[in-house]
Amino acid sequence: MSKTFTIELNEKQLVMIDQALDLVARFRMGQLYIGPVQNLIEEMWLKMHPDERIGSPAWHDMRDNLEFTLKSLQWGIWKFPPGQSLGVGHDNLADCLFDMHKSMEHARFLSLPKEIQEQNNWSVMADQPMAFGDQPLIVVKEKKEEP
Repeated sequence: MSKTFTIELNEKQLVMIDQALDLVARFRMGQLYIGPVQNLIEEMWLKMHPDERIGSPAWHDMRDNLEFTLKSLQWGIWKFPPGQSLGVGHDNLADCLFDMHKSMEHARFLSLPKEIQEQNNWSVMADQPMAFGDQPLIVVKEKKEEP
């Protein structure tokens, strides 16, 4: 029999774990390109280079070097040319991580006010998660605060 565990997180912790799951799943699928990490590198750039704006020559040099490095890794590990990567169905661990990410992302969507949900019901966050890996979907429930 398999054990189950419950973890209680605040919203910020849920977002951090969700981002980490997404990045590791993408890495295992060979999805090494700027898109998935754009917000993260912008945030860290501003923190580490407060006097250099995003879009400056130094920013573009760093971004170009990072893009070259990611493409080199993608080729060196997976032998993917630029623009090629894998998705679900290639690596079970990546699929399980992706499933967990999608469950957390959907739970965050469900925690939004109804009017915001209705405005964004077209987004991928609104989609019901489905299992691609060999593990059941995780259960993410919002804890309702007592008045």
